[in-house]
Amino acid sequence: MAEIYYTTRISGKTTSVAAWSRAPGFPSVLAVGLSPNAVGVYTEEGGHLILWNYEERSTMKKTVRRIDAAITKSTSMLTVWKTDRLNRPLYVTHFDEQPGCTILHCVLGPVQPVGEDGSQVSTTFFYGVTKDNATWIKFGGDQGLASTVVQEFPEGLHHLIYYAPKDQLVVTTASCNLHVLGRDEEANPTAPWTTVSKMKFATGTGEAATSLQVDSSDMGGGTKIVCLAADNRSGMLAAGTADGRVTVFKYTDSSKEVNSKALRMEWGPNPRLMCVITDESVNACRKTLLNHRLRDGMVVIQAGVDKLLIESMPQPPSAPGEPTPPIKPPSKLQTPIQILGLDFSKNTLMVYNGAECLLYKVDATNEAIEQGRETRKTQVHDNNEAVAAGGFETSSRAMALQNDSIFCVNENRLEVCNTGGTVKQTLSFDDTTGPPVLLDICKDYLAAVTTNNYVRVFKVAGREAKPHAGPGMILPPEMGGAGLFIDQIKVNASGTMVSALVSSKDHSREQKMFVFCSETNNVVVYDFAKDHKVPQLMAWDVAEPRLLGIQTLALNLDNQLDLGASLKTSTKGPGFEVAMVFVSGEHGVLMQEYQDMDSTGAKGFIGLQAPSLVLNKQTKVETSSGKSFFTSVFKVIMQGFTGMQRQEFFTVVKDGDESSKSALLDFSFHMATSNVDEAFRATKTIKNNTISL
Repeated sequence: MAEIYYTTRISGKTTSVAAWSRAPGFPSVLAVGLSPNAVGVYTEEGGHLILWNYEERSTMKKTVRRIDAAITKSTSMLTVWKTDRLNRPLYVTHFDEQPGCTILHCVLGPVQPVGEDGSQVSTTFFYGVTKDNATWIKFGGDQGLASTVVQEFPEGLHHLIYYAPKDQLVVTTASCNLHVLGRDEEANPTAPWTTVSKMKFATGTGEAATSLQVDSSDMGGGTKIVCLAADNRSGMLAAGTADGRVTVFKYTDSSKEVNSKALRMEWGPNPRLMCVITDESVNACRKTLLNHRLRDGMVVIQAGVDKLLIESMPQPPSAPGEPTPPIKPPSKLQTPIQILGLDFSKNTLMVYNGAECLLYKVDATNEAIEQGRETRKTQVHDNNEAVAAGGFETSSRAMALQNDSIFCVNENRLEVCNTGGTVKQTLSFDDTTGPPVLLDICKDYLAAVTTNNYVRVFKVAGREAKPHAGPGMILPPEMGGAGLFIDQIKVNASGTMVSALVSSKDHSREQKMFVFCSETNNVVVYDFAKDHKVPQLMAWDVAEPRLLGIQTLALNLDNQLDLGASLKTSTKGPGFEVAMVFVSGEHGVLMQEYQDMDSTGAKGFIGLQAPSLVLNKQTKVETSSGKSFFTSVFKVIMQGFTGMQRQEFFTVVKDGDESSKSALLDFSFHMATSNVDEAFRATKTIKNNTISL
């Protein structure tokens, strides 16, 4: 699927202070100064940034597991904070400066031992104190380490950087002088600081050392660029403009709205994250894959942060020999919320954003009638307006829909609600498994994965959800699952297998796919590294429980964040492919083929409905009346299964011969497991004379 930047306004308070935590092995954390004595901490969870908590300054001190520190600075005081294991900010200490002083720059330094025996460690920091056009670089720590002067400069301070590999400070001053400061004895933390080198990289008269010219035709004509931020890891440049836009150059030319003048930008720990500070707010931007859903004969595709396309799957004839029903034009739906997730079941569409849940009824023409708030109107197809008729607020960030039941993750439990938000059943999780964090539904089975990487499957066909499989560990440490985060899960049509795609703690993509098999109570793993691929998303077949499709990207293209640009610049063969596999607890993951999607022109993989792959591709449809419209659902025949690539087989399946399709799938599976006898028996069940193997 396509990718897009989500912009989250995480603070409406005026501030110019924000910093990403770059601690290796920890999730991405953004700290924002909300007031001189308060700090907000935002963590990346489920692909979005969340406000956990902030506290006013107090004298409380706690022992914490993490050493990430957020430093807030006011005009004459520097405050040090830490985060606990839930990323809640905790006040540690503060340093007061003389009246009239300002503190505008501070950086974290090394961790060093303190005390007579060195049994404790202190997180150190450096900060600049300016008064009357003079600057003092000071050094302090969080464990009672007194603030001391490192160096004094007779001018203002522009930037302060700590270079850890050499234990040096890089200082730039108002006259465009660059100073490198170091200790006489690197191994001695108490050694005095001296100037290692000094250089002048521009004049002090305001003349620019270098000149950068950017064509602003894609940014609204004569737009003034007021700040820039570059990321050398991916060769990307972000430009902030005076009219409140942030444009990322090289891989995408689309603008990101932040609604006011951009003052400062900073790339996060990975190039998919960015923080934008304006004169009115702090905004977090994250590039991620868009949502989609194939279920109950309908396809819902997210086309923007608040836009959806709703389309029916092409239907087979009602009886052999009857004409194929005409394709219906899709509906366009613009929601009043920024979509975090969506689901579809029995003509009901659900979207949510972590604050509220909206429901829509989809009629026979694919149009959506909202069942959200009474005072809200939502734009739908052909600019018609749908009147709201219900809805409810919820803080759940993982939800699923089955008929008229809505499954919501709430703290350490899974709640089953009606369409009005009233809880009608609660499913508890113990301390061993941990609370649920991700959900997925296929047919009548719901899978839930917990914080401790356990999976449970429930049957949700009746009035109540009933345990079906698990709990079982889906990321066993002995199989390489230690230190990984689950990004995506999918359950198969029989509720017997749950697959997972993962990332490392710094949110870089991993190349392994894990599958929990409840019938054999084991986990099978497939490593796409041997194929030089990176898995992006996956989908089980809507009916066949052993068949799984995985959208992959060539390893050399994965770091290029825009899929379309990556494919256009690729000269080394296919980049976007769909891996077709059979999965069995006994035989593991059986690779059938990689089917090239570049040649189709598709934007992404939506789902699997044997014998077809369902793709996201805009296609023009001509009607019998001479009118035309564009659809986004495109089907291609699977090529790697015996008999399915033939046109006569596709015609048979369109005519409703499901037994022949099942027999050919059984034949391919048994051939993949080298069970020739069972493969031969499968062919004997094919009664249609038009199919030959």
